[in-house]
Amino acid sequence: MLPDFDCYRRLHVSSDADEAAIRKAWRTCTKSVHPDVNTSATAGAEFMQLTQAMELLLDPVLRLQHDIKWGYGNVVRNQDRNSKQHFSEEQLQRAQELVKKWSNDYEAAMLIRSRQRMHHIAAHKKRMRRYVMVAITAVSLLLIALLVLLLR
Repeated sequence: MLPDFDCYRRLHVSSDADEAAIRKAWRTCTKSVHPDVNTSATAGAEFMQLTQAMELLLDPVLRLQHDIKWGYGNVVRNQDRNSKQHFSEEQLQRAQELVKKWSNDYEAAMLIRSRQRMHHIAAHKKRMRRYVMVAITAVSLLLIALLVLLLR
C-alpha cells in the first residue's frame, strides 16, 4: 500500500538518491521525532511515516510505483545530467596525439618484449642442448665403464 505523502519530500532527499543517502536522511529526520526523545502525541506517527518512507524508497518495486504515482517516472537515476565534460578542439587534438604516441610506445615495447622473449627461448634451447650433450656423454661413459667391467 502506497502512502498518501511524497516520500522524497518527507525525507528531504532528491528523487535520484541512493540507498546510503536515504538511510542518512532517515537517521537525520528521526532524531527529533523518535518516541524516546519526543514525547508529543504526534511524534510516534511522524516516526512511523519516516520509517515507512525509508522502507518504501529502499524497495525497488514500491519505489517505482511511488515514482509513477507522484510524477517521478521519467527521472534517470544515479546519473548526473551535467556529467558530460566538453573539451576544446585543442584538448581533443592533444588527447588524440597522446593516444597515438602511447599506441606507438606500446607497439615498440611489445616488439622489444618479443625480441627479449625470442632471445630467452634461444638461450634456453642452447642450455638444453648442452644438458642433453652432458647427459649423453655421461651415459656413454657409464656404458663404456660397464663394458670394460664385463669384458674383464
